[in-house]
Amino acid sequence: MASSDISCSEIIIMLLKSWGYEPVWVKESNEAAEAVSRVVPDLIMIDYGLGSKDGFKIVKDLKSNYHTAHIPVLMMIEKKNMRRDILEIEHGLDDYLPKPPDPIDLEVRIDMALRRTEHQFFANPLTRLPGSRSLEKCVNKKLDDNETFSFLYCDINNFKSFNDKYGYKCGDAVIIQTAHIITSAIKQYAGAKDFVFHIGGDDFVILTTPALEADIAKHIIDEFDKLIPYHYSHLDRHRGHIRIKDRRGKICDFDLMGISIAIVNNLHRKISSLIEFVEIAFEIKSYLKKHKKSRSLVNRRKVHPALESKHVEEDKVKQELPVGANKQNSYTPLGQVLLARNLITPEELDNALVRHWNSSMRLGQVLLDMKIIEPNQLEDIFKEFHLKAEEQPSLSQK
Repeated sequence: MASSDISCSEIIIMLLKSWGYEPVWVKESNEAAEAVSRVVPDLIMIDYGLGSKDGFKIVKDLKSNYHTAHIPVLMMIEKKNMRRDILEIEHGLDDYLPKPPDPIDLEVRIDMALRRTEHQFFANPLTRLPGSRSLEKCVNKKLDDNETFSFLYCDINNFKSFNDKYGYKCGDAVIIQTAHIITSAIKQYAGAKDFVFHIGGDDFVILTTPALEADIAKHIIDEFDKLIPYHYSHLDRHRGHIRIKDRRGKICDFDLMGISIAIVNNLHRKISSLIEFVEIAFEIKSYLKKHKKSRSLVNRRKVHPALESKHVEEDKVKQELPVGANKQNSYTPLGQVLLARNLITPEELDNALVRHWNSSMRLGQVLLDMKIIEPNQLEDIFKEFHLKAEEQPSLSQK
């Protein structure tokens, strides 16, 4: 904070400390630039009549410097000079207050300036939607509050091939339209606590309630499949694919873009972090992106609390073992084991995984019910490989 009025500054500093801030007071204008460079503050408050250099000149210097241009600046202006001096706001001032400021007004203005700056700093520059930092804060708050919510991970299929053929400008247009489609779905179906995040490239995340996840996903898919084809030329749109060279110079055909929506909620299982939401969503998304059309899939797999605690204990044991000591027991997914032994086809595995994700049934039980594999074959594999408990049917189920 820069001010020449000692009594006013002392009161403001006392207020700032009581609100949890750590103010730094600069009395002279020639000290302001050095102090900002040394402290790198989150916000700057300036008294208009600061020493030999007026406050607007300081603001202009700060906003013309790349390293300080992003810092919000609030200025205190004498009420009698307010009408005359406020015309100078074009120098880049973010907000102003009459001097002396009302404490409640001051606290609100500071909070608003900091939140506005944080959003601008972490927002995606193309869509202006909040980014991954904001997503992390929002998810952590919902988890801390024990909220039940849905995490929708939206990813555009074949976006890279479109971008390679049509260029970045056309690619940006697709991203912007996708953002509009997703935000429109939220406005139509969602409530006040639902959010959209653009976490980079062609990846978006929606936080909503489980009751609305299906309607939101359907709206996005319907609108995407209706509008996005018009970003292609008439010829490409008519034949349903584009033809471009890959990195090796080979001519390849790529389908028109679709959108995959992996839906994860904490209705049936405890999810403790953003990383866990993303890992489950990526597992579902990897399956969805094998298909040409836009699709969504909800993870409804349940994990019993006893199994969760069992996994925690196993993880502790693994961390205490020396490097390489547990190599013979490294985990191999059941589906990969079955494929390697030619006991199941990729199509059969895909169908079994969909049923596994959409139910509380373990993968082993799904395979038995679909008569894809015999019980004795499954038992042999469980004995030989270290497989997750969530894939194994109980003895009574067999």
